[in-house]
Amino acid sequence: MSKAFDFILFENYHQAFNHKYDVLLIAKLLKYAGLDVAILDIYHEDNSDDIEGITVLHLTKKNQIPNDQWQRRPKNKFNSLFCLIRFLWQQHRYMRQEINEIEPLAERFYCGSYHLSMPLSLLKIRKPCYYWGLRSSRMTNFWYHFKRNPILGIRMLMLRHAFRKNPDQNLFVSNAIIKKEFERIGIPSWRLIIREERCITDLGFPNYENLNPRFSLLTIGMLRPDKRVGFTIKEFKQCREDEWQYVLVGKSQGKYENEILGAINHNDNIRRINKFIDYKEFNNYIKEAHFVVFADKKQKSSVTNGTMLETLINYRPIIAPNYDPYKTYIDKYGIGLTFNPDVSGDLSIVMKEAESLGSKSFHDNIENFLKTIKFDYVAKKLYEQIYQRHDK
Repeated sequence: MSKAFDFILFENYHQAFNHKYDVLLIAKLLKYAGLDVAILDIYHEDNSDDIEGITVLHLTKKNQIPNDQWQRRPKNKFNSLFCLIRFLWQQHRYMRQEINEIEPLAERFYCGSYHLSMPLSLLKIRKPCYYWGLRSSRMTNFWYHFKRNPILGIRMLMLRHAFRKNPDQNLFVSNAIIKKEFERIGIPSWRLIIREERCITDLGFPNYENLNPRFSLLTIGMLRPDKRVGFTIKEFKQCREDEWQYVLVGKSQGKYENEILGAINHNDNIRRINKFIDYKEFNNYIKEAHFVVFADKKQKSSVTNGTMLETLINYRPIIAPNYDPYKTYIDKYGIGLTFNPDVSGDLSIVMKEAESLGSKSFHDNIENFLKTIKFDYVAKKLYEQIYQRHDK
């Protein structure tokens, strides 16, 4: 590893396997813009030396990977606390060693997700570094984080201080909504770069032949309590449409799966697939659906939603709550329908409206939106923002 690159990219959040797609996408955007880029095999998981035309670098020393497996199978609070402390120490040592090896090899780094258990050592690099700023609440709400886990509450303050103190640290944010939220908490505009979470090389095809013969609604992704799955099931049942189908795809954990199954209560019109899904399966389920339903609780900050963008890339409209980020996209581009989650029965009414309109009626609106995330346009804008920043 002696060659110097313009950019080296990797994902520091080991459990976020899907985020490696973002690493590849950003690498391809930067390469298209004319930069010499490489993906770093930070956790010794990529066997090839090339991924879709992007060079893959392998570390010369294969140190022990930090143990984060407890996150997938948590036992109890005490065990989780012990495992977190062990992980943070292992991660600190591991990343410090890797940084020493890679820092001379590039002018800039994309280091993956900004999250509360990320390596603090990354934020001390004195070269331009970029992270995915998923949500602004990861820099705010100390007491909220502290009550959930005191260590993460303290780390929130430590990470935020280190980020603010080092002007070489920057965030990619997926839209203007999230950028404004970071600006409101004191992050300078010139350290915030809008980077579309998904983009397309061409407009593709709607694949309407893949639509389920029955009117089909879909909820897909990691199913957690803040997704309000039980609420959506209740509203679906209120429609009393025997020919419809509601498909729930994605892994849930612990007692929440029992709550989901209890809400379904053996309803033949509701199909439950409880498993982790790969990217191809993910898109196949979307292609079969007429509409994809989002019922997320309103968060303390807007959340980047890759599932929404994947839905639109597949030409499927969305049904979503009447607040950001969904509301802005739907109001501006007309790519779906909104409902008021505080009004009982409103989602049910919107579901019936969706069936009446049909997914095909949203084709032109979705296509107009997709033109704003064309690969060549996004690559050009990303390069300009990185290399032609406003004066500090």
